[in-house]
Amino acid sequence: MNKLIILLVLIAIMIVGGGLTSQLAAQGGFQLPVLRQTDNPDASALEMTPWKAEQLFLVIMFILFSPLPPGIIPMAIGITALMWFLDWQVKVSKKTAAASSSSAITPTNDNKPAKAE
Repeated sequence: MNKLIILLVLIAIMIVGGGLTSQLAAQGGFQLPVLRQTDNPDASALEMTPWKAEQLFLVIMFILFSPLPPGIIPMAIGITALMWFLDWQVKVSKKTAAASSSSAITPTNDNKPAKAE
């Protein structure tokens, strides 16, 4: 019952919010927060000139393929190699544990300390 009440309250909040948004849009007071102040592509952050496109391409390639710490692909390769190595070590230790438990010597009571004479 509580879940149904919560669901109905959320639906009512969404309906009220949609109604308020449509009223703002109908009155013309609803604008997206993007203002165009100039038509010069050198001054705009939204339009690309050839040199801006080249610089963006170089930055993206540096971030993706740099061998330095910001390189995403070399970092992914390194993490993959580390996880493979750790998984391999876990498999080796499980095999070693299974082999040692199957060939374990059963203890006997022959291990009494020797009497000093």
